[in-house]
Amino acid sequence: MLAAGLASFAEVGWERTTFVGVGARAGVTRGAVHHPFPDKVSLLTAALDEGWADAAAPLLAALGARGESGGQRLVAFLSGYVLALTGDDRFRRLAIVSTIVAPQAVALDAGLAAKRRGMSAWEDGIGEALADTVLGPGVTAGVAVLAIVTLIHGLTMTAATQPELLPADSAGAHALATACVHGLVAATD
Repeated sequence: MLAAGLASFAEVGWERTTFVGVGARAGVTRGAVHHPFPDKVSLLTAALDEGWADAAAPLLAALGARGESGGQRLVAFLSGYVLALTGDDRFRRLAIVSTIVAPQAVALDAGLAAKRRGMSAWEDGIGEALADTVLGPGVTAGVAVLAIVTLIHGLTMTAATQPELLPADSAGAHALATACVHGLVAATD
């Protein structure tokens, strides 16, 4: 049901997703969906929580890989993000629903707080990788984290609106990530 809900939110949006439609996708009745989820917000929250628990692990592992420079870890993280957006339907749906659909579903304060909690592990990992680099002239750690988080959001919007612009191969994703990281750090390996 969670996969069906996530797919529905990604494909038809917040307003047009219904328990009837989610049930049809999952092969169950509307009541079977409604029983564990009293409303669409609870379905959305559960789908995102479960999805990100799995989907974020490889990216966070790339950020935490010891034995590689901070720059290499950032390149691996960003290229992994691009490849996940282009090659993994579930990941792309999670990113799009988190960025575009979820803000329509919950009150602004609650939604922003949830987004901050969700991004904190990513920001911590980015910060740790940056701590193992020499930043470029005039670049602070805070500015570098902001630039990478902004890039992540921009990549997600591109995946939603113009997916053909994103590189779908490892070499293209690596080149994009390297170009972005080189703008922030003095040198990468």
